[in-house]
Amino acid sequence: MTTNRLSPPIPKKQRALILQGGGALGAYEIGVFRAIYDKIGTEEGDEENLFDIVAGASIGAINAALLINYFLNNKSWKDSPDELKRFWKELTAKTWADILLNNIFL
Repeated sequence: MTTNRLSPPIPKKQRALILQGGGALGAYEIGVFRAIYDKIGTEEGDEENLFDIVAGASIGAINAALLINYFLNNKSWKDSPDELKRFWKELTAKTWADILLNNIFL
């Protein structure tokens, strides 16, 4: 195996978290991520870079962006499953019914 002195060595263990798209899977991915985090995070510690790659498509890309943003801001994965859950729990959109009901009862 040839090594390049300018390149960092390739780690023996590499992980990728790839999240798929598809509407309701966004919420499902919260539970799956929590289970993965609980398993890997307790084995290696919160400060360890648990994933070398985090990516996703559609709703999975939103979850991936939320997780990476959390990690970059906190320098840790600790509580990242809770942050993901909090985001989706607080996300709301008004429906036409909400708008009409607010206009009728105000």
